[in-house]
Amino acid sequence: MAADLSMQLAWKGTARYEVLGCLGQGGMGIVYEVFDRQRCERVALKSLLHFVPSNLCAEPLIEKADLSREVRKKIPAGVDGVLEIVGTSTLLDSFKMVRYRGRVAMAGFLGGLAPLTLDPLIQMPSGMQFSFFASAFLFGEPDFPVSLIPFRDFVARAERGVYRAAPAHVFDFEQVVDAHRLMESGKARGKIVVRGAR
Repeated sequence: MAADLSMQLAWKGTARYEVLGCLGQGGMGIVYEVFDRQRCERVALKSLLHFVPSNLCAEPLIEKADLSREVRKKIPAGVDGVLEIVGTSTLLDSFKMVRYRGRVAMAGFLGGLAPLTLDPLIQMPSGMQFSFFASAFLFGEPDFPVSLIPFRDFVARAERGVYRAAPAHVFDFEQVVDAHRLMESGKARGKIVVRGAR
């Protein structure tokens, strides 16, 4: 367990993403500036790995409604892309972080499923590209059959270390109360796994 945590604390990126620095951090995570080797672009990547050493951030940014303003102070032209994993509560601000022809990809709702009224003509910057991936809502539907998801590729990449998939804590089923206590304390610092009853 300690080895898994230290490996995550020393995270330097992946084969695709090179960590250039930390743009800021707050209660829910860290916003990294990374270089996407596939696209040859700088990207702001939001992460919930809030336990990465703070020395990556010379000036930590506190998570707030207008984080884009702080990002723009550090990178005035805007970043090349944002992977939005928090959800609708931060999406409009993520739009403001990207440069002209920048990209925002929404792939998560970790901040909840609050409804969002979006007026693209007013709230989306001109020339910005926006994509949305809502697999959890569409799995098994005719337009998104499960067979389209490359699950074996995900597992293979995790085994090769491309994805950091190791859980921070593993509990036996009999320890489910302890797992809940840790989760509710906000000190899990990563994924919690509870093994099924044997």
